[in-house]
Amino acid sequence: QLPAESIERIEVIDNPSAKFSAEGSAGIINIVLKKERKSGYYGSMQAGADTRGGANTSFNINYNSSKLDAYFNIGYRHRENVGRNESTQDNIANGIPVSYERHFTEETRRGNMLFARTGLTWHATDKDDFSVNGMLFTGKNKGYSSTPYYYGAYTAAGEVMERIRQIDSYSGGPMNMYNVEFNYRHNFTDKHFIDFIVSHNRWSSDNDNIYQDYIHYMDETLPSSSSYQSRPLDINNHRTEVRADYENPLTEHLKLEAGYNGSFSRENTPQYSYEADNWDGMNLAEDQDYFNRFTYDNNVHALYTTLSYNKDKFGLMAGLRGEYWR
Repeated sequence: QLPAESIERIEVIDNPSAKFSAEGSAGIINIVLKKERKSGYYGSMQAGADTRGGANTSFNINYNSSKLDAYFNIGYRHRENVGRNESTQDNIANGIPVSYERHFTEETRRGNMLFARTGLTWHATDKDDFSVNGMLFTGKNKGYSSTPYYYGAYTAAGEVMERIRQIDSYSGGPMNMYNVEFNYRHNFTDKHFIDFIVSHNRWSSDNDNIYQDYIHYMDETLPSSSSYQSRPLDINNHRTEVRADYENPLTEHLKLEAGYNGSFSRENTPQYSYEADNWDGMNLAEDQDYFNRFTYDNNVHALYTTLSYNKDKFGLMAGLRGEYWR
């Protein structure tokens, strides 16, 4: 959900040091966001559109001085996709077509998303920086598909339709995310520093999933039937992270890194199921056999230290990381 215009570069770290979580031991993709340091005011605005009805626009403004740095970025995106799928299947016995199944699916997907970032850095002294940053995302997706199925037989008199099955589905709902971060950095020198970060983010997504099913027989002696299912899923996720990183070039070629990382995650995501024996969803009854509540608490404390040596074309790195996970 991150707008491309807010990304400065993407780094691939194929040999992560002990500074990084053990989950990233195979490699890390590091997305570096833009952080300009030009003095004064400046900003930009852009807009775009596509032939499918999608559109996007964004605006950002920055202010930098010897004491304060500030930025604000906001972007809006609308997307729309329409698709169609057709399928025909014949069942053949002894080389002769005996029955058929045909269906035609039409679907529409739409989404609207608003993304904003803002931040303020105070250069308290030549060596001390205090920063507050925030990120906000809100949006809504919805999708609809309609599929009629036609079943019939091949007879001497031609094609005879036996039954029609109509399946419609709807999915969608709002999504919301926010992230707040506080950062303090003390620079002993340009390359010798300690960095302290506390951040908290929340993600929620309320998804409605509705399925409608209707079967009609051409033989009026056979009863038609219909059903309605609603499967709402509400995702709720909280995470708080605390980090302290220390870096010190002991000599021209030898560097020490050490730090602490604490991560505290909470998730509470329920899913319900409601059913009705009609097309319109009247008199819904909860099916408790399908109810599920996913709750997950995850706390990680980690300490690390790394020594790296680099001279000319030769490099050597050794590190140790210990994690307590609950």
